[in-house]
Amino acid sequence: MTTAEALLVVVFAPLATGASLLVVPRRAWAPLGWIAWLATAAALAHVTARVVRDGPERIALAGIDAPLGVAWRVDPFAVSMLWLAVIVGAIVTVHARATIPPGTPAGRRFWPLWWLLAGSVHALFLSADLFNLY
Repeated sequence: MTTAEALLVVVFAPLATGASLLVVPRRAWAPLGWIAWLATAAALAHVTARVVRDGPERIALAGIDAPLGVAWRVDPFAVSMLWLAVIVGAIVTVHARATIPPGTPAGRRFWPLWWLLAGSVHALFLSADLFNLY
């Protein structure tokens, strides 16, 4: 797996989870969430090893670099912020699972938005320019 592929998992696993919660049955929400966090953590471990071994890397998504395309930069600071977001996100998920159950009306609104927020924050930490931050 390349660094770009692993970063796509880090960003799009939570985004895909948030989108899929709108269509899958409620009993599948918890397993789907834990699979997304584990996939994100495993991909992030791979990215961390690559950054430690090879150094920072700039990735142009779809082969189109900025200003017309989206560019991500992964460096030690971005990796540390991603780990912080994943760890704090997992802790918040455990707490929110107890206080906002998925079967409640509030849970049906909260959980898809929570996963979309997690994926968006991961993409924010990888952004290589101000346009993509905006």
